[in-house]
Amino acid sequence: MRGISSNGQDQVRVFRTRPEVEELREFWSSAHKGPHADLDFFLFIIDLYPEAIRPHVIAVYRDNSPRILLIGRLEEKSLNFRVGYMQFRTNIVRILTFVHGCVAGSLTDHDATCLVRSIRSSLQGGEAEVACFESLDVNGPIFLRSLETLGFLTGSLLNRSSHYSRSLDADKTFLESLSSNARNHHKRCGRKLSNVHQGRIRIECFREPSTISRLMQDTEIVARKSYQRKLGVGFHHTSQTYKRLDFEARRGWLRGYLLYIEDRPSAYWIGYLYRGTFYSGYMAYDPDHAKMAPGRYLAIEVLKELSAGETHERASSVDFGSGEAEYKARFGNQSWTEATLFLFAPRLRCQMLRGLWMAALAMSFVGKKILNWTNVAPHFRRYWRSRIASVSAIRSLMSV
Repeated sequence: MRGISSNGQDQVRVFRTRPEVEELREFWSSAHKGPHADLDFFLFIIDLYPEAIRPHVIAVYRDNSPRILLIGRLEEKSLNFRVGYMQFRTNIVRILTFVHGCVAGSLTDHDATCLVRSIRSSLQGGEAEVACFESLDVNGPIFLRSLETLGFLTGSLLNRSSHYSRSLDADKTFLESLSSNARNHHKRCGRKLSNVHQGRIRIECFREPSTISRLMQDTEIVARKSYQRKLGVGFHHTSQTYKRLDFEARRGWLRGYLLYIEDRPSAYWIGYLYRGTFYSGYMAYDPDHAKMAPGRYLAIEVLKELSAGETHERASSVDFGSGEAEYKARFGNQSWTEATLFLFAPRLRCQMLRGLWMAALAMSFVGKKILNWTNVAPHFRRYWRSRIASVSAIRSLMSV
């Protein structure tokens, strides 16, 4: 452990090895909030991905006891800058990556200042070239303190997105909480699916390690035809995905739901139930069945099951994740705004990377303004996704 600094009664310490991080387990386990910041999952990810080098956990101590953790890791990988659906990739750089839900403990403005100062010290000392905060709450202290170092212009250009969640009523199921029109529409969709396909529709939930191979095999049938695959995001049938799902299954978190139409996979929703919250992971549907809305049908059935299970299996809330999607806005009843933020070391190469990032931000900002001003943004998004899905379907037919 290096990098101990003090500020009055507080000390800031940086933990860079597994044994050092293990010393924090008791406080970490009681203070963290989400699965990405779970200590065992955090260490598992460092072992799983070759680009992850080591932990980089910053702790604020008071009276020799930890009171705040900022959970991150040092990685060597490319930076990805997006402009709409296009993606630009840089050369390999050393990055301090702070995961979603990276703060453990009750954060104050003073704590945030100490943490950001520690990050800047690591960048100035050459420990890394870039620091990346994934999906920070734009009203949170870390975001606001980091923004002070970037300036007003950068802050105004940042790509912001909504993060949606839903609290589930303990006294009724999700379906019962919907309006009568929404309930009736869902029932009609179910009857239509059943009638068109002679009742040959079913939903399976995969939870056990022994079922992961079939879960991945059937999910890939849908994923390779989805617009997400064309964009290079979402589910991919890889050994790393297998190991990650196996890790989640062995801890009782995994919930993989597949909708089968005439025994063929047609939609999936894979997530994990962690401390009473269902966290959405992968979701897609087969575009061949788009008119039947299989993704929406599956989502409502899953939410109905999650809200009606036994006490130890029941979800009290659902985290749909960050990003603009119609189903998130439709099903979520809470939202906040997030943005991914980069801090760059004060060296020429790093400032050139910052220039590329700023250019990408500016292009995205102007493009969104034009689309919103002309009121075609939702139509453009649907058109682009349907076009991608159509191309994927044609390629799938040609490969048969």
